[in-house]
Amino acid sequence: MKQNVELHRFVTMRGAGAGRVARGFTLLEMLVAIVIMGVSIALTYRSLGDGASKSAELMQRQRAMILMEGLLQTPADRLPQPLPYQGASGDLIWRIEHIADAAQPEVRELNQVGGATAVDRQLGVTPVALRYTVAWAQGQRQLSVVSWRFAPRAVQATP
Repeated sequence: MKQNVELHRFVTMRGAGAGRVARGFTLLEMLVAIVIMGVSIALTYRSLGDGASKSAELMQRQRAMILMEGLLQTPADRLPQPLPYQGASGDLIWRIEHIADAAQPEVRELNQVGGATAVDRQLGVTPVALRYTVAWAQGQRQLSVVSWRFAPRAVQATP
């Protein structure tokens, strides 16, 4: 019986390693496992690093959009004069400028008389094309919007 117990402890192998007792992993198996774990950890670390940098870029873009929305909500008659006008908010740099080569359409008030539309009189406003730009990352990234605004004739932007 003792002899049967001793036989079960041996691994049945053929060749040079026949008859040895199996006691864990070989050095080659350990090296392969370490290499596989190292590659998987490196890939995981890289993907987490890319996600963090993209998250920071997204946060900067959101801050630029919030600043842009605030600038666009400023009525044209309350814009600082003369244009172009620029400023900074933290690490965001913004600029409002007049687009001089934009065609200036004429604005008239239309009244309905009976069933027909009649041109009544010219209004005291002028449409003004303004470019709003918000830049960040030392000017390497920017967001730009062109908007038509009505400005009183006395407050026209200077080209």
